[in-house]
This record gives sequence, structure tokens and C-alpha cells, in this order.
Amino acid sequence: MVAQNEVDRNPRAALVVLVPEAEPLVGDFRAKHDPIAALGFPAHITINFPFIPGVDPTADTLDRLRKTFAEAQPFAFTLDHIGRFPNV
Repeated sequence: MVAQNEVDRNPRAALVVLVPEAEPLVGDFRAKHDPIAALGFPAHITINFPFIPGVDPTADTLDRLRKTFAEAQPFAFTLDHIGRFPNV
């Protein structure tokens, strides 16, 4: 998913896992404190940001990601804290 950083207006790609089930829990907080929430970027877990330079990942990059995640097995995890990417 691609988003524009509102702080410096420098578009960058992000690798995220969308978590629409979290929106009822975090939506109000995000609306107040997360500039990209106002742009319609949904509740998510950021895996890597910035992921790649620019806003247009190549078709090859997207294909490689699809293949990697299609082959991945589900796994359990616990979200025990949240964090920020300061100065990003």
C-alpha cells in the first residue's frame, strides 16, 4: 500500500498489514493524531517504512511480494505494545 507522508510531503511506499477489525478501537485516536488517517489510509500494522523509494513499486517488486506472501504460512502473534517511527 502506498501513502503520502503529510509531514514532509515526500511520497514513500510502505509495507503494511491492513487490520480493518482494529478501526473501531483506534479510529478516533488515529483521526486526532495520524495525518494519513484523514487521507483514508486504514488501520494497519507497519512492517517496513519507508519500504522503497518513490510511490510506484515496480511490477517485479509487487510480483515478488505476492509470491512471498502466498507461500507464507499463518502464524500466531501478540501485539503487546505500539510504537512510532520518529523523524520518518
